Parts: sequence; structure tokens; C-alpha cells
Amino acid sequence: MPREPSITQEQVNAAANAIRAAGAKPTARAVRALLGNGSMNTVLGFLRAWQADAGAPEGTMRPQLDQAAAALLGTVISQIGADLAAASASLHQAATRLAQLEHIVDTTTTQQAAANRTI
Repeated sequence: MPREPSITQEQVNAAANAIRAAGAKPTARAVRALLGNGSMNTVLGFLRAWQADAGAPEGTMRPQLDQAAAALLGTVISQIGADLAAASASLHQAATRLAQLEHIVDTTTTQQAAANRTI
């Protein structure tokens, strides 16, 4: 007996709308990455249904960015912002430590040169 999908058509629709609204092409990989789960076959099937609806004549097409998609996009953007802030802080710490190590190397080199002159 087949298992129930861990994702829904509505979730795929919201993710695909969010990706499109962000200016990117909604692909099965992008949708799955945004949702964080779901088999590729399930995502692809739901994405094909979304694409069929998105290609429907004017007036029958679902809103491009509904509230669920906007909320999902906001969550993803917030997480990306937090990840960038953490990466920036780590980079700053690494640059500070590198400057300290360069100073130690310069000081050691100077001391070694002075010691060599006295020998």
C-alpha cells in the first residue's frame, strides 16, 4: 500500500509561487529545498500540477503570491539573513585572528633577524 505524501499540493504551490516571486525558476529541486522534505517524485508530480494551473488562461490562474507563499518566503529570507549574519561574524573573528597571527609572525621575524645579527 502506498504511503501518504509528507507534503501537500498546497505546500508545493506556495513554495513554487514564492520561488517565482523571488525571480527564480521553480524547479523540483528548488521546491524540495524550500520545503525541506518530500520525495522528488512527489514534488515533481505536484509541481507539474502547479505548472498546469499556472499556464491556465487568464482569470483561472491562482494568485501568484498568496499569503502562505508570502509567509514561507518571509521565513526563508529571515533564515538566510540570520545565516549571513552568523557567517559575517565568523569571518570577522577569523580576520581578527589572522591579523593577530600576522603581527606575531612579524614580531618573531624581527626578533630572529636581530638575534642573527648578534651571533
